[in-house]
Amino acid sequence: MSSSYPNPRALTLPLRDLVRGVRQHAGPAASIVSHALEALPGPLRHVVEDITPFDPKGAGLSGPPSPAAVAGAAAAMQGADMSATEMAGCAGFAISVLLAEAEQPDLLVSETILAMCWHDAETAPHRAAAMVQAMIKRAPYGVAPGMMNAPRPDETLALRVYIGAVLWLLTEPGDANTPEEELVRIAGWLGAGSLDACQAALHDPAALEAILRDVAERI
Repeated sequence: MSSSYPNPRALTLPLRDLVRGVRQHAGPAASIVSHALEALPGPLRHVVEDITPFDPKGAGLSGPPSPAAVAGAAAAMQGADMSATEMAGCAGFAISVLLAEAEQPDLLVSETILAMCWHDAETAPHRAAAMVQAMIKRAPYGVAPGMMNAPRPDETLALRVYIGAVLWLLTEPGDANTPEEELVRIAGWLGAGSLDACQAALHDPAALEAILRDVAERI
């Protein structure tokens, strides 16, 4: 499968810094931002150039999880404890943002199924990879997630959404200039760029984990 997105591992400046620079026109300097943008091929460059604040209410969302919850999710991905309810809330928020970005805001997200996904993943040695694999298996969003005989979501979109959500779960909380909604969108763009590599490693948890952690460092 070919992709018009850049290889995330080729990025030298975290995308949250690019977004902050584009929106503030300061720190990093405009010349640095301009040079970095020129290095981004395809749709990613245009999205960052034209970025506008994400409207959670317009996407049907009540708002992001608390900074403590976001930090807790990142720590849990490193091996710390986190309740299934809290993890499901964070993952559900990320999936909802990514579905809105994909113009699929009417699909339902099941936090109950996401809690089950976390139960699957939290005992695995490679938690990020296991979370992606669990979501592929359990399909936590769709027309009627969890219902027997319900149509499953498009597989390519679903994998992009799951990868993007887990990349965001691996990152530290944002700030006033890079709110969580935008970090989720960044994670989704990088997830699209790493889709081929992740697909090739789906049955190798150690390799998939390494890819996810490597890409998450670019956020």
